[in-house]
Amino acid sequence: PLLGAVFAVLCGFVSMSTWSVVTTYSQRLHPERVGMISGLMTGATIGMNGVASEVLGALADAAGLLRVLDLAVAVVVPAFLLSLALPDLAPAARSHEGRAEAAAI
Repeated sequence: PLLGAVFAVLCGFVSMSTWSVVTTYSQRLHPERVGMISGLMTGATIGMNGVASEVLGALADAAGLLRVLDLAVAVVVPAFLLSLALPDLAPAARSHEGRAEAAAI
């Protein structure tokens, strides 16, 4: 039980570590509305986690915990493949920083 608890906490930290990356990426997509994007991403993340925990809990009750955990692990692979299709925002971020510097001068 102790080892399971340690891994559960570790998985929680890893899953929460992506939150700031997703928020920052979203802010770069809309640099003129950083506050709105931060609020939307926070609300969407918390809301989707709440819904997902209910759905996964119901599935675990119906199909068994191990099957649901296998499903949760299997979802990571398509999510990773989809992340490879995201555009590179480095040039856009540099041009936005240049505009901000020019406006400050």
